Amino acid sequence: MHRTRLLECFRAVFPEHTDEKLLNASPDNLQEWDSTEHVILLNLIEQEFGVSILEGIGQELLSFTDFERYLEGQVVDS
Repeated sequence: MHRTRLLECFRAVFPEHTDEKLLNASPDNLQEWDSTEHVILLNLIEQEFGVSILEGIGQELLSFTDFERYLEGQVVDS
């Protein structure tokens, strides 16, 4: 599973939050999650996992869970 690597990406963008909070993170419960932070998060995840997230899809990924589900369908475990 990619949860640990994904959590590392979230930690890099939102370092002041606990892992528990990040596992449930969304723009609704993280005040800092604005459009700029979202783009930074998308870029980090693309680099970490070697994927390209289309803009329309990226706009729909609005929680840790959304990203996790997306990656499960895109990334093959190595």
